[in-house]
Amino acid sequence: MKYLFLSFLIAGGFIFLIIKVVFYIEKTNQLKTQIKRNVKTIETLESSINGKDRRETFRLRLENTRCELEILQIGNLNIRSIKSKTGVGWITDIRHTGLNLICGYDFPVRENVELNLRFSLDKYAFTIRGKLAKKEEYIDHEHFIYDVEFTEQNTQTLSNLSKVLFNIELENRKKRMKG
Repeated sequence: MKYLFLSFLIAGGFIFLIIKVVFYIEKTNQLKTQIKRNVKTIETLESSINGKDRRETFRLRLENTRCELEILQIGNLNIRSIKSKTGVGWITDIRHTGLNLICGYDFPVRENVELNLRFSLDKYAFTIRGKLAKKEEYIDHEHFIYDVEFTEQNTQTLSNLSKVLFNIELENRKKRMKG
């Protein structure tokens, strides 16, 4: 009788252990599924942050805001005579991922042209690193329009820019509703 009771006790413990393992496997599968969903969400957010979804990016039109340019790099060449040269351009529109710039300089966009851009918006000064992405030529052949993508690594600077852009747009909408 003693052995029969001990056998039932061992069998019960074994059944309990099997049930626990089955529940553990089920819970692990649920967590794996949840992790996969979270990874997809993170990837979607990252692509949005990196500006890959450009058609939906908000643009703020500006009245030719002055912008100082500093050439950091053109291609892989170390051109001392060009590096750190400065000039002036005008921002026609801006978004949190970049801006459109008009200037009289004919940059070779196919090369990797990197610039420091200094400008002010709503009494806030910004210095943001950017890369020329696209060029259009004016009819007069003296001015060029560049699409500049921001490559700035300082997230605080980009966050501040987004806040200022949002506030300017909010003020513009209030003015339009009043008038």
